[in-house]
Amino acid sequence: MTDAAGGTAAGLPRVIPIHRWLMAITLMAFNMADVVINQAIVRAGGAQSNPVLRALIPDASSQLVVKTLVALAVCVLLLAVPTTSKLFVRAVGMVIVLYVVVMGWNIGILLQTIPHRVT
Repeated sequence: MTDAAGGTAAGLPRVIPIHRWLMAITLMAFNMADVVINQAIVRAGGAQSNPVLRALIPDASSQLVVKTLVALAVCVLLLAVPTTSKLFVRAVGMVIVLYVVVMGWNIGILLQTIPHRVT
């Protein structure tokens, strides 16, 4: 039996489902990979295409800090919401799917910046 906060009636700590841990780890990994890939694109002569990051955070290290803090906040919320709440988990799942698309796009751009040798 669980209470409204997701804990057990006997006062035992709430167990966070493994899929939430995996989502949190995936979100953090994608966030860090996104920063690294974007910086590689910028070093290769490209530009930051995210208008928010480009306008507010022009420095690469600041981008890493801000994106890490935002992702960490989302992960903490993901792990803190009651286990009966599905809306937030679904929203984070959709963000992860969006990250897969964005990462694919960024990797494609990065591959286009690599000079190809013709032998």
